Amino acid sequence: MAGIDANAMLVMHYDNNLGDAAVRHSPANNGGITFSSAVKKWGYSGNLADSKWISIPDSDDFNFGSGQFTVETFIRFSTLRNTFIVGQYTMGNNINNSWVFYYSHGSTRLSFTYSTTGSNYVQLCKTWSPSVDTWYHIAVCRGADNVLRFYVDGTSIGTSTAAATFYNSSKNLLIGKNDYDFDGYWYLDGYLDETRISDISRYPSDFTPLAEPFTGPVYVCNQSRHSARESTAANNQTVFDMLRDTVTINNQAQSDIRESSNIINISQFSAKEKISIDNQTQFDIRESTSAKNQSQFLIREKSLANNQSNVYSMQKRGWHIYAKNVGTSAVSDLGFIDADLSAANRKISDAALADGTYEIEARPAGLLWDACHTRKFMTVKIGSDIVVISGLPEVRGLEREIISGNNIIRWYVLPEYTTQSITFGLWLSDTSPVVITGTPDYTVAFSSDKTRYKKEITQTATKYISVAAYSGSDQGAASELLLPWSSATPDSPINQRGD
Repeated sequence: MAGIDANAMLVMHYDNNLGDAAVRHSPANNGGITFSSAVKKWGYSGNLADSKWISIPDSDDFNFGSGQFTVETFIRFSTLRNTFIVGQYTMGNNINNSWVFYYSHGSTRLSFTYSTTGSNYVQLCKTWSPSVDTWYHIAVCRGADNVLRFYVDGTSIGTSTAAATFYNSSKNLLIGKNDYDFDGYWYLDGYLDETRISDISRYPSDFTPLAEPFTGPVYVCNQSRHSARESTAANNQTVFDMLRDTVTINNQAQSDIRESSNIINISQFSAKEKISIDNQTQFDIRESTSAKNQSQFLIREKSLANNQSNVYSMQKRGWHIYAKNVGTSAVSDLGFIDADLSAANRKISDAALADGTYEIEARPAGLLWDACHTRKFMTVKIGSDIVVISGLPEVRGLEREIISGNNIIRWYVLPEYTTQSITFGLWLSDTSPVVITGTPDYTVAFSSDKTRYKKEITQTATKYISVAAYSGSDQGAASELLLPWSSATPDSPINQRGD
C-alpha cells in the first residue's frame, strides 16, 4: 500500500512513537500518550485517553488556503463525547483560527469548520453515529471543484461547497484536544492509527480504505528510521531505505539497497547490484563488488578492494555548483569543488555565464537522493562591467487576496544563503511599469528561515504594485501585479453553511 508520497504533508503510524513517516515534522507528546499493540489497526496505535494530545508547530504544510487537501485517520472511541480530532483552530475562542476536523456528539455529526479571517467561521456538518470500541476510517477532502467530501470507511456521508480561502493561522496543529475550555477541552478518549494530511484531494468518490499501513519511498538524512518497499528483516539498525527486493541486515547504521543483499557488520552503504560485504564502514557501489578492508575509493564498475571506510559512487566528496538563470530557467553546471582541497582553494575560476541574474546552489555530492540536497541559494547578478551583487532573492508568486475587506499581498522566495540585511519593498503606482527607485510605500523584513511573506495594504482605487528585495542601494529582481478596484457592491455569494 502506497501513501507516503510527495503530497503527504504528515503521516503518523503511532508504531511505539509519534514520528512523522513523511519526515517533515516533529510531533510532541503531551500528557504521556501511550502505544497499544493490543488495540490497534496495525502494529501499534496511539492511546490518547486521560487528557493526552499531540502538538506540531505551525507549518505551511497545514495552510490549505484555497487549494485541495485531504485529512484522514483511523479512530476508535472509548467514550463518545465532543471530540477535537485535528486542526489549527480553537473551539470557543475565535482568534487566529484556520480549520478543524471534529466529532460533535451532542448533534451526532462529523464536522469540519474553517475560517477565512481568523475570527469568523463556516461550519459544515454531516450526520454520523459511531459506536464505542469500533475502528472507523474517517476522511474529509476538498477537490479542485471546491466540493468538501466527508467519508466514513470509504463511503460518502455527504458533501458541501467550500469555495473559500482558509485563513493562514500561526497556531500549532493539535491532535486530540481543543486548547480552550469550551464545554471542556474536547479531548479524544480513544485511539488513533494511520493519520495522514495531504495537499491533494485523494478521494473524489467512494473508495476502499487501506488494508495495511501507509508505505512509500522515504528520503532520509541523518534520521533514526527506515523504510522498505518489499519484505525486510532488520535487526539493530538505525537508518535504511530499501528500494526493490528482499534484504537481510544485521548490526548496521545506514544503508540503501536496490537489489538483493546480505550484509553483516556495516555502517553505511548504497548498492545498485547484488553485493557481498564484510567488515566495512561506508560505501556506495553501482556494480557487483567484493570489498574488504580498504580506506576510500570510488566504484562505477566491478571492483575488488580491502580495508575501506568510505566509498562514493556518485562522485567524490565535495560540491557541485549550479547556476540557474532566473529569466530563462536554464541551469548550468559550473563545476565541482573537491572537499579535500584547502578552504582557500575551494573555488571555481573562469566560469562562463552570460549577463543576467542567477540562483547559485552548492549541492553536496555525497548525498544520494535529491530530496536530501540543500535547497538554499545565493542570488547573484552578473554583468559585463559590474561586480557580482549577491543575496537578493527574486520575488515569486505575487498575488493579492481580499479577506473581509482586508487587502493582502502575498509572495514567496527561495531560501537564501546570505548574511546581508535584506528588506522587501512594496511600491504602488497608477501606471506600469512601477518605478521602484524611490522610498517604498510598504516594507517587510526578510528572514533567512522564512520563504513566504504577506503584507496588508490600503487601497481605494485601481493600482499597480511592484515588490522587490533590496539591501542598501542594491535591488533584486522585482515582480509586478495589477490590483483592480471597484466600489460597487458585489453580488451576494452562495450560502456556504452546511447542515
